[in-house]
Amino acid sequence: MATYTSSVYANRAVKQVHKGNMTVSGQWTGTAAVTADDVIFLAKIPHGATIVEFQIDHSATATTWACDYGLASGAKGGGGASLSCFVAALANATITRKNIQNVAGVDKIQVSCSVSDPGRFGIFAAKIGTNTSTTNFPVINFTLTYRCDENQGL
Repeated sequence: MATYTSSVYANRAVKQVHKGNMTVSGQWTGTAAVTADDVIFLAKIPHGATIVEFQIDHSATATTWACDYGLASGAKGGGGASLSCFVAALANATITRKNIQNVAGVDKIQVSCSVSDPGRFGIFAAKIGTNTSTTNFPVINFTLTYRCDENQGL
């Protein structure tokens, strides 16, 4: 298993404005073949942020691979991970967009990090699932919108 980072993750600071929606978007292009269980850090999301919506698509030279999308940290109280809390096994060349609303019985996803975490941010990430090609160079496009004001301001 290898871990990769997008330029958005590596070069942008965590953005935390206290009113309204914030969106982070970008693209990760693989420069080496990826294999099952590899993880790509796509973006940093601040502690306390509530995920509003996301849009993801990926494509690659392999036709039979899938990808999970979620949080590599910050998904559970104390900073735990859930790499498929947004989408599990999204197929190649598939676009998905989800508005995460507080539907009856469904909690919104709020980033929660440990107080001992020096950065205090969650990590929006992709985890490579099935992959049958050793020459698979994927491209992942993503947009994630979040709020830090608990929906109190616009």
